[in-house]
Formats: sequence, C-alpha cells, structure tokens
Amino acid sequence: MTKPYNNLNPGALIVFGIILLLSCLHTAGYAQQTFYVCTSSLSLQKVTITPNGLQTQYVDGCGNGSFFSIAVDKTKLYYNDSNAGLYSADLVTIGNTPTTVSNCKYITSAPGNALTVGKDGVYYVYGTELMVVNPATGAAKSLGVMPYGPSGDLVFYNNELYMANYAGIVKIPLNDPTKAFMWLPIPDASIYGLATVKVGNLIKAYAFTGVSGGTNVLELDLNKRQVVGSIGTLPYVVYDAGSPVETAVEPPLQIKEVKVTKDCDKLNRGSAEVVTDVHASEYTYTLNNGVSNTTGLFTNLAPGNYTVTVKVEGQPEKAQGFTIPDYSLTAPTIVPVLVNPVCDIKGSIQLKISTSGYRIKYNNALYDSGYLFADLLPGAYHFTIVNEQGCVIDEKDYNLVQDVCPPITITAINIDAECKKYGLAVVNVLTLPHPDKYSYTLAGTTNIDGTFTDLLPGTYTLVIVSSADRKEATVVIPDFKIVNKPNLLPVVKNAICTANGNIKFMPNGDIKGAARVRYNNTTYKIGQVIPNLP
Repeated sequence: MTKPYNNLNPGALIVFGIILLLSCLHTAGYAQQTFYVCTSSLSLQKVTITPNGLQTQYVDGCGNGSFFSIAVDKTKLYYNDSNAGLYSADLVTIGNTPTTVSNCKYITSAPGNALTVGKDGVYYVYGTELMVVNPATGAAKSLGVMPYGPSGDLVFYNNELYMANYAGIVKIPLNDPTKAFMWLPIPDASIYGLATVKVGNLIKAYAFTGVSGGTNVLELDLNKRQVVGSIGTLPYVVYDAGSPVETAVEPPLQIKEVKVTKDCDKLNRGSAEVVTDVHASEYTYTLNNGVSNTTGLFTNLAPGNYTVTVKVEGQPEKAQGFTIPDYSLTAPTIVPVLVNPVCDIKGSIQLKISTSGYRIKYNNALYDSGYLFADLLPGAYHFTIVNEQGCVIDEKDYNLVQDVCPPITITAINIDAECKKYGLAVVNVLTLPHPDKYSYTLAGTTNIDGTFTDLLPGTYTLVIVSSADRKEATVVIPDFKIVNKPNLLPVVKNAICTANGNIKFMPNGDIKGAARVRYNNTTYKIGQVIPNLP
C-alpha cells in the first residue's frame, strides 16, 4: 500500500498507486516526546510518548480537514492539502491549554506526498524529483531526480536527508539527489511517516509503519543503521511526518551548563546532568574518574570536584568542571538517648533532631523527632533522617548491648507487730535498687513489693527471685503477745450494792511502749480510771 499523491496527475497516481486513506504525522511543539498526527479524515491529533504508551489528543484550529502532509520549524507549521496547495500556520500552546492551529496562509502549489523543512526551505518529492520551496516567496526549484520514490515522508536527521521508501529508509545527498541510496533496509514494512523527536538532549528518529487497524511506531538508530524497536501503536494509518527539530541542523558541540542536584535516595551523594544543545549525533561524556556514558547524566557522585569531557566525531572535544557539594554540612544535629537492655527489661533509642522539617525513617516507616523506639533487644539499629520531600539527609547507626543484671542484695528485713491484729506480724523486705522486678515469696504468699501481713509467730524461708538471680533468707517472727506484753499493775475497786466499781492500770516496770487501754471501743490513758464497771 502506498500513500497517494496530492495532485491531479493520473500518471503519478498510477506509478505510486491510489489509496483513499489519508493521514500524516507531525512531532511538534517544544515539549519533549510530543508529536502530532493527521488522520484519514485529515484532522490533527497531538500524541505524547509516555512511560505508559502513546497518548493522543485532538487539535482544533484552521486547516482541519485539509492536512495531507506536514512539516514544522519550531512552532511554524507547513502543510499541503489534497489539492497540492502548500500552506503555513502557527502552532499555539498557551500554558496547559490544548494546542491549536491558527493563522493558516496559502504559499504556493506543491504536489507530492512527502514534506519536510530544512535550513533552505520546505522540501517535497514530486514523483522521484526532489523539490525545495522558499516559504517566504513561494519560489520552488528542483534539486534533482532520485533513483527512488517515496512511500511516505522526508526527514532531516544529523544534517542528512532521509526518505521513506517501500523497502526501507533512503539517504539523499542534497548536493546530488541522483546518488540517493538505500541506507536502512526494512523489508515487508509499509513505511509512510518519518519523524524526529526531541528526547532530553537527543534527537531520535521514528518510522511509522502500517499495521492492521493503525500504525506501529518504530524507533530508528540512523547512525548505526538499525531498527531499535517499537514504542507503541496509533489507531490510525500514518503517511507523513514532521518535527520542530526536523531541520536537524547539527549544532557545534558546546557544554551549556552542568546541573548539579542532590541524590534524593542516597546519603551525601549528588547527580550531574551535562546540558548541551539538542543533537542527533551520539555524544560521549567522560568524567575524570573514568566513568563514561552517552546520556550525560551521572548519579551517586561523592562530594568533590569533577571534570566532564564531551566528545563527538568530527568536532573538537569540550571539557567543564563542576563540584558536588558536601551535603552533610547542612544536615541537622541528631541527639541520641540510648538505654541498653538490662535483666529482662528491653532497651530503647530516642532521637532528637535539632531542626524542624525532618523525620526519622526506620523499617520503612516515618516517625517524628523525639519518638521513643522501645522494646529493643541487644543489637545494631539503623536510622535514616529525611526531609519533607523524603530525601535522605543523614544516616545513623547505634548499638545496644545487654547490661549486667545486678545480684539481689537484701538491706533489711523489718518485722513489726500488726497494729490492729493482736499477735500477728507484718514483714517488709528491703533490697538495693534494681532495674527489673523481684518476686518475693514468704509463708506461701508471693508478691512483687516484699511486704507480708497477718503472719503468725514462727520461722520462715524468704525467697527472692530476679531475672538473673535467686536469694534465700530465714525470717523469724516472734510471739508479739509475749514480746510486747507491758508490765502494768491493775488497781481494782469492786462494786458495792448499787455502786459500780472501776479499774485502772498503773505502770509496773517496762510497759513496752503501751500508751492506752481500750475497753468497749473506748480508749483510756495509762493510769486513767475506767469507771462504771458493774
């Protein structure tokens, strides 16, 4: 299948075959990886190359319904229609609004099914004759007759002109088109469109081949004369192509700048991006540490001074120095509070950040400054300090060790009589301060405070257990009924007839601290008369 000619010459139509489907493609605008297509209805669509495939959007404006072949110089659109008219127009994009076509103007007649733009004007092919038109005056001239005819499109790449042909990609010497030759054979592929697209600092070439229900977009490496592979499909047939960089004038090699940024996911590392003019040739970028690539992007660079050298065939090399700063100098101060595990008590780590706007990353979770990481076992712990954007600012490593659990040391065993329970005792066991909990057992009772009540006189074994020790001691509880019995002399006055008696208790030696006498829930001082006793 062949793209039709936009003229009324029956001979040309017979030579190249007639098909009634019309479409064309154009990569446009300054946005990277964006191009336009005109469909079989001769309307324009905007296509963007994304990581998720090719996305397409309708483009409104003048000329719609008449786009047959397209060429672009920056934001200037050139197109011819099915009646062989060559026009100019403007591609307008304001902010994030959709691109539109405006200011469509007729230039001249330019029959053909291939169109591109170069530094000398707008080029097209009529039959096998290569033509160029001055868009300012409309004057056209023939550059020569080629041994090949187009299946679709023309494109400039790296200062060279290429043409889509039934058998592949033809290279055309502009100074002598009669010597055009097959540059990249692509058999069994119906190539209609060719386009160059700005991707970063590179200009990449693409071919558009017809497939069932649409067009396959192939990336080409015209320098190495090979097909890289498909980047996706479009739901329409593509015949012609253009690009804001399709003039493809290879600029002189120069380093415009080296952009230095911090590596977000690495500690104290930076990246350097070497910015050059958009080019089609393959540049080689080499750092003074020996690292080399063809992208001009270097990552994971330690702080220091570097020199990058850029080389390309046929031009003098260029070199430029740059510096990756020491990002650790701006890192906030981290104040750690470490508590080692001891006995059966687990440890903890608390990090306090001196400056706001930072968080602590641990085990892929984020925590605020001052957060207490508790219940930690002995071992190594790694923390990452990140800023509000999640970029690594600092890394900290801490080790917790198991502290020695101290032995159980009994400092006192206090035995006292129960105040309100006559004859019973209370025992209070005292030990040196300790980090873990002790278990105290006495007279069949176990607790964690070492205090035991309601104990009868006798001899007991006290058992104290910690996470790392065990201690036993003998506890002898005296009979406080005997030990604490006061020496008092009762003075009794018996009742006579109807007169009640009384009694009082007088000291008679060691009263053992006795202070009062209780009778019928009433207390009396020692020596005080207890009256009205029947």
